[in-house]
Amino acid sequence: MSPHRPFLARAAAVAVATLLASVVLAAVPAAYAVSSHRALNDTRPVGVGAVAVGFPIEYFGLVADLPSGAPLEAHDPSAYGQARFRVDGAWTAWQDLDQDGAQSTGHFTGALVSVDRATAYQVRNLPAGASHWRAAAINTTDGPTLTVGKARSDAASASASCRSRADWGADESLSGWAKGDTQTYFPLQALTVHHTAGSNDLTQDYGATVRAIYSYHVQTNGWSDIGYQYLVDGHGVVYEGRNSGHTSRSCLYDGGDGSDFAHQTSTDQVVTGAHVANYNSGNAGVALMGCYEPTTACSGSTTPPTAAVDGLEGLLASLATRHGLKPTGSVHYVNPVTGAAKDVATISGHRDWEATACPGGNLYAQLPTIRSDVASRMAGSTATAPAAPSSLTASGGAGSVALSWTAPTSDGGAAISRYEVFRGATSTVSTSTTPIYSGSATSATDKPAAGSYYYAVRACNSVGCGTSASAGPVTVTTPATITSASCSGATCTFAGQGTPTLTWTFGNGKGASGSPVSVTYAAKGSYTVTLTDGQQSRATRTVQCSLVKKRVSCTT
Repeated sequence: MSPHRPFLARAAAVAVATLLASVVLAAVPAAYAVSSHRALNDTRPVGVGAVAVGFPIEYFGLVADLPSGAPLEAHDPSAYGQARFRVDGAWTAWQDLDQDGAQSTGHFTGALVSVDRATAYQVRNLPAGASHWRAAAINTTDGPTLTVGKARSDAASASASCRSRADWGADESLSGWAKGDTQTYFPLQALTVHHTAGSNDLTQDYGATVRAIYSYHVQTNGWSDIGYQYLVDGHGVVYEGRNSGHTSRSCLYDGGDGSDFAHQTSTDQVVTGAHVANYNSGNAGVALMGCYEPTTACSGSTTPPTAAVDGLEGLLASLATRHGLKPTGSVHYVNPVTGAAKDVATISGHRDWEATACPGGNLYAQLPTIRSDVASRMAGSTATAPAAPSSLTASGGAGSVALSWTAPTSDGGAAISRYEVFRGATSTVSTSTTPIYSGSATSATDKPAAGSYYYAVRACNSVGCGTSASAGPVTVTTPATITSASCSGATCTFAGQGTPTLTWTFGNGKGASGSPVSVTYAAKGSYTVTLTDGQQSRATRTVQCSLVKKRVSCTT
């Protein structure tokens, strides 16, 4: 695969800091389950005549190859071809197709259109200048059930204004990352606004729409993942786009606030997307779901919904604050991989980078106001990520480590939403892995295998996660454990392990030391065998003795 296969709440005028009302859990979150349906994707070369597929068609799009990376430019309303669909036995009118908001070099991606569970499609009027046309028919509701995570009974309120990949039901096995592709990350230089050019129906299942875009970008385009780093629905809810190398906290069930979307946890750099050909690295793509170009290719109102723009502005304000960008300014963007450079507005539209109608004329016309609104939101807050927590202590013992710390001297100007604790084998503890603890408490207990460990803790707020405090090495010893127990008649034998010296009591007034040990019981009854090691950790086993033909016989 090629490299291009290629926060979030509505910030109040006085504070960008509060992105979402987070639900904070007091320990490492339990697993949760999100059930959706595995996408059905029938991608095939475009042919003449009607094409029937083996499932109801809910989304449809066209892709093609472009010579020398030249764009496929629009010259009339049907410049990107037309399609019609057989629904309930009758053909719909021919529908003009549009260009998708995400593009890559040498490749044309048509917009996904919503289809009312059609049984067949037909394509005509494909433009010149492209070759190897393929049509994709997609269904996100009739495939095999896909469950992310495990059932959970203590789910939090499902009213958050963001959705992680797990929340919208991403099938991670589809991605190129599951097949060996590797994400890249770079400092953020620019913010690019797109539209997906899809349905403007505010009652649509936006999670299903994101799954369809994901399938289209991966299974039809052949990209590693969905092209955008973020998507925003018609109600202002922000969706996690491209996978950034870790499992983000669920916004629905785990108190996630979206601050971990699109960013590498160890560097806070942004994962490279596939949304602007030649200019992807260090460029965050934010796609407003819907079609905002006033052409016949769009259905419904092409005016961006107020709630959607509000969510977009909140996200852009959060990202600009986090990465020190001036929303009303411009940047000299330099691709850190290829050296390709371009002078653009810090918050630009896709059409500022290349020949495309994206993000639609009506949304593009609002960009000057959006930039000013973002600046106003930022002016009310100078929030940053928190400082490092203070006084991390780690005390090891038999089978566990007790950890405690105090709050940072500065929360960065935004309330701390959680602490994250990480474990490592060296003094440089990586914070790019899944934390062993995530919650609001300032203490935690870890129960690793015996060995020597180092720990790091950091604080997070709506802007992001700050630097970490560390402690270690900490030695964890094997706790007292009864490894075997068996009885023959009235005599029982036990073996155990733990930090020397091992001491046994058998519940009958007798004891022993070492391992293995034996004891003979003289009377029927229930006896508690206790093993105590040198660190005073304990393990127990119960022995039941009865009379069998007037002789004591024991079991354990």
